[in-house]
Amino acid sequence: MSSEQAFGGRPAPDKRRSVVVRSACGIAIGHPHEADEYATGENVSILESWRNSEDPALSIARGRLAPGATSAPHRLRGIEERYIILSGQGFVEIPGEESVDVGPGDIVYFPAGATQTLTNTGETDLLLYAICTPPFEESRYEEVAEPEG
Repeated sequence: MSSEQAFGGRPAPDKRRSVVVRSACGIAIGHPHEADEYATGENVSILESWRNSEDPALSIARGRLAPGATSAPHRLRGIEERYIILSGQGFVEIPGEESVDVGPGDIVYFPAGATQTLTNTGETDLLLYAICTPPFEESRYEEVAEPEG
Protein backbone atom coordinates (compact mmCIF):
# COMPACT_ATOMS: atom_id res chain seq x y z
CA MET A 1 0.00 0.00 0.00
CA SER A 2 1.44 3.38 -1.00
CA SER A 3 1.52 6.25 1.49
CA GLU A 4 -1.18 8.00 -0.56
CA GLN A 5 -3.48 4.95 -0.38
CA ALA A 6 -2.99 4.84 3.39
CA PHE A 7 -4.47 8.33 3.65
CA GLY A 8 -7.61 7.78 1.55
CA GLY A 9 -6.10 9.15 -1.67
CA ARG A 10 -4.70 12.33 -0.15
CA PRO A 11 -0.97 12.90 0.10
CA ALA A 12 0.58 11.62 3.32
CA PRO A 13 1.64 14.47 5.66
CA ASP A 14 5.34 14.00 4.84
CA LYS A 15 4.58 14.08 1.07
CA ARG A 16 2.55 17.32 0.97
CA ARG A 17 4.03 20.31 -0.79
CA SER A 18 1.90 22.89 1.05
CA VAL A 19 3.80 24.99 3.57
CA VAL A 20 3.02 27.27 6.48
CA VAL A 21 5.40 30.15 7.11
CA ARG A 22 5.58 31.28 10.75
CA SER A 23 6.93 34.54 12.06
CA ALA A 24 8.65 35.13 15.39
CA CYS A 25 5.56 37.04 16.60
CA GLY A 26 3.24 34.10 15.91
CA ILE A 27 1.75 35.11 12.58
CA ALA A 28 1.37 32.13 10.24
CA ILE A 29 0.74 32.21 6.49
CA GLY A 30 -0.37 29.11 4.62
CA HIS A 31 0.68 28.40 1.06
CA PRO A 32 -1.47 25.48 -0.20
CA HIS A 33 0.04 23.72 -3.21
CA GLU A 34 -2.33 22.76 -6.06
CA ALA A 35 -0.54 19.43 -6.51
CA ASP A 36 -1.81 18.39 -3.04
CA GLU A 37 -5.45 18.40 -4.22
CA TYR A 38 -7.01 14.93 -4.06
CA ALA A 39 -10.26 13.36 -5.21
CA THR A 40 -12.64 12.00 -2.57
CA GLY A 41 -15.23 9.25 -2.78
CA GLU A 42 -17.93 11.89 -2.36
CA ASN A 43 -17.33 13.46 -5.84
CA VAL A 44 -15.47 16.47 -4.44
CA SER A 45 -11.79 17.28 -4.93
CA ILE A 46 -10.17 18.67 -1.77
CA LEU A 47 -7.12 20.83 -1.15
CA GLU A 48 -6.36 20.96 2.57
CA SER A 49 -5.60 24.65 2.88
CA TRP A 50 -5.18 25.21 6.62
CA ARG A 51 -4.47 22.89 9.52
CA ASN A 52 -2.10 24.46 11.99
CA SER A 53 -1.12 23.53 15.54
CA GLU A 54 -0.94 27.24 16.42
CA ASP A 55 -4.58 27.65 15.28
CA PRO A 56 -6.10 24.39 16.58
CA ALA A 57 -9.76 25.46 16.64
CA LEU A 58 -10.46 24.86 12.95
CA SER A 59 -9.41 23.47 9.61
CA ILE A 60 -9.98 24.95 6.17
CA ALA A 61 -10.12 23.05 2.89
CA ARG A 62 -10.89 24.15 -0.63
CA GLY A 63 -13.51 21.98 -2.30
CA ARG A 64 -14.05 21.65 -6.05
CA LEU A 65 -17.19 20.09 -7.53
CA ALA A 66 -17.29 19.49 -11.30
CA PRO A 67 -20.17 20.72 -13.49
CA GLY A 68 -23.22 18.48 -13.11
CA ALA A 69 -21.75 16.61 -10.12
CA THR A 70 -23.48 16.06 -6.78
CA SER A 71 -21.57 15.40 -3.57
CA ALA A 72 -22.41 12.15 -1.81
CA PRO A 73 -24.80 12.76 1.10
CA HIS A 74 -22.78 12.77 4.31
CA ARG A 75 -22.57 14.23 7.80
CA LEU A 76 -19.86 15.06 10.28
CA ARG A 77 -20.31 13.81 13.84
CA GLY A 78 -19.32 16.49 16.35
CA ILE A 79 -18.01 18.89 13.68
CA GLU A 80 -19.74 22.05 12.47
CA GLU A 81 -18.95 23.01 8.87
CA ARG A 82 -19.38 26.15 6.83
CA TYR A 83 -19.09 26.47 3.06
CA ILE A 84 -18.07 29.80 1.60
CA ILE A 85 -18.89 29.66 -2.10
CA LEU A 86 -16.08 31.24 -4.12
CA SER A 87 -17.29 30.63 -7.68
CA GLY A 88 -19.81 28.61 -9.64
CA GLN A 89 -23.50 27.87 -9.16
CA GLY A 90 -25.35 25.08 -7.44
CA PHE A 91 -27.84 24.13 -4.80
CA VAL A 92 -27.76 22.69 -1.31
CA GLU A 93 -30.27 19.98 -0.48
CA ILE A 94 -31.97 20.54 2.85
CA PRO A 95 -33.56 17.32 4.15
CA GLY A 96 -37.35 17.63 4.28
CA GLU A 97 -37.32 21.12 2.73
CA GLU A 98 -36.79 22.88 -0.59
CA SER A 99 -33.27 22.97 -2.04
CA VAL A 100 -31.59 26.37 -1.89
CA ASP A 101 -29.57 27.89 -4.76
CA VAL A 102 -26.05 29.07 -3.89
CA GLY A 103 -23.43 31.10 -5.70
CA PRO A 104 -20.36 33.29 -5.13
CA GLY A 105 -20.29 34.95 -1.72
CA ASP A 106 -22.93 32.69 -0.16
CA ILE A 107 -22.20 30.98 3.14
CA VAL A 108 -23.83 27.69 4.16
CA TYR A 109 -23.71 26.51 7.78
CA PHE A 110 -24.12 22.82 8.66
CA PRO A 111 -24.58 22.05 12.35
CA ALA A 112 -22.78 18.93 13.58
CA GLY A 113 -24.63 15.84 12.35
CA ALA A 114 -26.63 17.61 9.62
CA THR A 115 -26.81 15.87 6.23
CA GLN A 116 -24.80 17.70 3.56
CA THR A 117 -25.40 17.42 -0.19
CA LEU A 118 -24.29 19.96 -2.80
CA THR A 119 -24.98 19.90 -6.56
CA ASN A 120 -23.14 21.95 -9.19
CA THR A 121 -25.70 23.32 -11.68
CA GLY A 122 -23.24 25.51 -13.56
CA GLU A 123 -20.94 25.02 -16.52
CA THR A 124 -17.73 25.56 -14.53
CA ASP A 125 -16.32 24.05 -11.35
CA LEU A 126 -18.05 25.10 -8.14
CA LEU A 127 -15.30 26.22 -5.75
CA LEU A 128 -15.77 26.67 -2.03
CA TYR A 129 -13.90 26.86 1.23
CA ALA A 130 -15.04 24.42 3.91
CA ILE A 131 -14.30 25.60 7.44
CA CYS A 132 -14.63 22.94 10.14
CA THR A 133 -14.77 23.43 13.91
CA PRO A 134 -13.26 21.49 15.50
CA PRO A 135 -10.89 20.49 12.67
CA PHE A 136 -12.06 17.84 10.21
CA GLU A 137 -11.26 14.23 11.10
CA GLU A 138 -12.01 11.36 8.72
CA SER A 139 -13.19 9.21 11.64
CA ARG A 140 -16.12 11.59 12.13
CA TYR A 141 -17.27 11.42 8.50
CA GLU A 142 -20.39 9.32 7.83
CA GLU A 143 -22.03 8.51 4.53
CA VAL A 144 -25.81 8.95 4.52
CA ALA A 145 -28.15 6.76 2.50
CA GLU A 146 -29.90 8.53 -0.38
CA PRO A 147 -33.16 10.08 0.83
CA GLU A 148 -36.30 8.40 -0.43
CA GLY A 149 -37.96 10.44 -3.14
